[in-house]
Amino acid sequence: MRTRRLWLWIVVLLLSGCATGASERAWKPISPGGGGWFMCVDAGPTGIIIVCSDVSGAYRSLDRGRSWDVIGSYRGLDYTHVNAVGFDPDDARIIYLGTNEGVYRSQDQGSTFQKVITSGYWGDIAISPANSEVGYAARQSGQVYETTDRGLTWRKVSVDLPGGLCLIRLVLHPEDADTLYLISGRHRFKEGLKVLYRSRDGGIHWTQVGGELGDIYDMALDPVHPQTLYVSVQDRGVYKSCDGGDSWMRQTDIWGRIFVKSSAVVRVIN
Repeated sequence: MRTRRLWLWIVVLLLSGCATGASERAWKPISPGGGGWFMCVDAGPTGIIIVCSDVSGAYRSLDRGRSWDVIGSYRGLDYTHVNAVGFDPDDARIIYLGTNEGVYRSQDQGSTFQKVITSGYWGDIAISPANSEVGYAARQSGQVYETTDRGLTWRKVSVDLPGGLCLIRLVLHPEDADTLYLISGRHRFKEGLKVLYRSRDGGIHWTQVGGELGDIYDMALDPVHPQTLYVSVQDRGVYKSCDGGDSWMRQTDIWGRIFVKSSAVVRVIN
């Protein structure tokens, strides 16, 4: 088993400027166990936690990590290499899993799954907080798919994304279902251009943003002021945009995964 030491940097970025601070947090293990590599972990709006595994499907907790069960072939997965998870923001029963061979949908909190996209390796799945009928799935090889019927059917919508991408993350605007961002970068099995793209027409057309900053590692947006974005640039630090990505200001030389809790606090894990 591989282990990696994580350093948690708490970076406080005020809307009017930039300041730094730190606070302690208590952690305890809640590992679901199992074998293989854990590809991702996420929690739904009611606290359901899904941990994605590369060999044994996914692990589900309905009680905020106290106990776990396995989502595998007996729950409907033909392929148990799970790389992505998405949650319906309004209906806790609906969960999506992206695998190495398609996308699956559950409407019973993960007890059973049905395949809704039949092929492809999927980097991320995100459902719009502004309209839960609308969602997007990023095929790692460089295409974006959209659903407008709560995940029952999907269609490819992206038309102008370049080659050389490895799509690993989608970030959706909380108030506008047509505005979304995607990150291309390094994955366990593939590496693509480390760039950030923005679409304002539901994933059809895309514009690269922040290209002058360097290799984009991660991004997040302010949930209260969604025109405010933060990007982490490899070996260079965190940058902030107040205009949806058109211009940027450097905030700190720390870089890593970014989590925005409020309009005043950004957490960076390196």
